[in-house]
Amino acid sequence: LLPSEVVERTKKGFSYPFNKWLFDSGDPEIVFEINKQTQFFKKPYLEFLFSKAKDGSFKHQFWSVYIFSKWFASRF
Repeated sequence: LLPSEVVERTKKGFSYPFNKWLFDSGDPEIVFEINKQTQFFKKPYLEFLFSKAKDGSFKHQFWSVYIFSKWFASRF
């Protein structure tokens, strides 16, 4: 089905376009969306994470909170 050079090559990771997905608009609306969906996180903490993620740190933490809020909204 696939050529051997495709099947036998080493695995490669990939990155997701985090900045493009979350920050291109420049609007912290996502913080309000997360807060509205879960109400588990205090708004000042979400704003802190958002600003730190925009600066380049805490991206993983903000992404985790965002994904959790999406999951929670789809389940409850």
